[in-house]
Amino acid sequence: MRFEATVPPHLRPTTNITRVMADVLLALVPAAAAYVWYFGPGLLINIAIATAVAVASESLVLVLRDRRPAPQLADLSVVVTAVLLAFAL
Repeated sequence: MRFEATVPPHLRPTTNITRVMADVLLALVPAAAAYVWYFGPGLLINIAIATAVAVASESLVLVLRDRRPAPQLADLSVVVTAVLLAFAL
């Protein structure tokens, strides 16, 4: 009798990095809404500027390293970092 040997992991993960980062952004929405309610729309301006600068700088660095920016930017980790930075500022 011969059994088939497989390599681990035997169960495939049901989530990926993009999904987790999208969940983090979704979880930050109530905090952003409360912040805007109490302190005004300054946070939204910070989020817009921080996200634009983070995505642009990440793209520039990836192009300078001869890599395609689309796959690395698609996982939303740059956007999560920018939004957290906007909250801190």
